[in-house]
Amino acid sequence: MVDSGTLDSLDFIVGSKAATGSAGMLILEAPLPQDISSTSRLFITLSLDGTPVLPETPPGGFTSASDLYNWLQANWYIYGRWFITADKVMLYLNAGLATTGALSVTSASQFVYTALIPAMEPDAYYYVTFIKNGGVVTPAFPEDMATTYEDILVWVSQNWPDAGTWHIDGNNLMLTTDTAADITLTVAVRQPGGFDFGFSDGFDT
Repeated sequence: MVDSGTLDSLDFIVGSKAATGSAGMLILEAPLPQDISSTSRLFITLSLDGTPVLPETPPGGFTSASDLYNWLQANWYIYGRWFITADKVMLYLNAGLATTGALSVTSASQFVYTALIPAMEPDAYYYVTFIKNGGVVTPAFPEDMATTYEDILVWVSQNWPDAGTWHIDGNNLMLTTDTAADITLTVAVRQPGGFDFGFSDGFDT
């Protein structure tokens, strides 16, 4: 591109291909998957100079292209200007951030189950109930153990790995799996002794 006697370079990258850039603007483009269904989730990846960018995208992906775009605008705005059309996502990368880049968007059939994590109470603990296809999943979540979100995530990931991928999104415990099932997932706050808050008010131990 020539402008007022100044010569700049423009790199245009299609799909997940990466190319060597220069001091000019780097433009990355990725096609949007078109063969999606009601259970499909969209997943986006972006790497600059061979390194994945932060923050990480939600493990459960996005339910629609508009959800994806809103997340990009709120979380990856620091990398440049994002655009989305009916068939592609584009990033006009801010100058000087990188000389190479790769952008891709994929889809996968995913089922996401969510349980709200209540506010913690003094001297209490979290208890997770996981029922799948009518049966309580074993091993049972331990009593008097989990007092933080991290405690919950570490335990369910280590003890219920076959169920799918576990993650925390805000104040929600989420399970992502590629197989549909009848799942009931709840997180309760309990007092020592096994009483849930709300039921145990007024009882002393």
